Amino acid sequence: MLLRVAEAALSEPSGTVRRVIYPVVGGEKTLKALAAEAAANEARYKARVRTVLRSSYSAHWRRMLSPLLRALELKCNNTAYRPVMDAIDLLQRYLDQPIKEGALFDPAESAPLEGVVPEQWRASVVDDKGRVERIPYELCVLVALRDALRRREIWVVGANRWRTPEDDLPADFEDNRDVHYAALGQPQDAGELPRCLAGLPALRRRSGARRRPGVAPGPRVQLCRAPLPPSGRLRGEGLGGPRRVMSISVIEGDQ
Repeated sequence: MLLRVAEAALSEPSGTVRRVIYPVVGGEKTLKALAAEAAANEARYKARVRTVLRSSYSAHWRRMLSPLLRALELKCNNTAYRPVMDAIDLLQRYLDQPIKEGALFDPAESAPLEGVVPEQWRASVVDDKGRVERIPYELCVLVALRDALRRREIWVVGANRWRTPEDDLPADFEDNRDVHYAALGQPQDAGELPRCLAGLPALRRRSGARRRPGVAPGPRVQLCRAPLPPSGRLRGEGLGGPRRVMSISVIEGDQ
């Protein structure tokens, strides 16, 4: 079927779908049936993936949940990730309670869903009575925590890689903010930064065009290492080695 559609489209690329494609597939009704079948297959596949993940977590990975949450002290200053922190607090309160397949949280508990449980997981987590099942909810919370750690929105007290982002700032950042922003070549006005970033793709295209014959030269975008701050080191430099401070500069003309 796909081959016939591709051949028909290639044979008459300027034709309409109704005139070119419909005849080779048997009409509009056939296409609608194929689309419905594909959607159903995708839904079944996603449901199977959720079932496998849930089974693997409950049978093996879940045994690490209790020691993991007891060992880590998590912090967050971003209110947008408060639901994730509240969900972690909920899991910690239930660590000592035995669990079995189908175990639910107490109906009096307020289990955060928005920002924690993806829409495609809601049916697996919340039953038709609005009760939240513990095992799939725990899995969703851990995935949300992983994503928040990667974004540095939640951090681990005393950690190295997952430490507070404040440790990545120079020790004298607040006192010498102007100097550090100038060294990075970045504006201090938050409203200007999106405009600077929005212009980078056009600058890159123009920079590439200058290398092609017959095209007028334009500015080049250069990424280079900026000098260290006046303190001579970045805060937390001893943890994992020195950080590289980069700056972006635009070089006008054909240099």
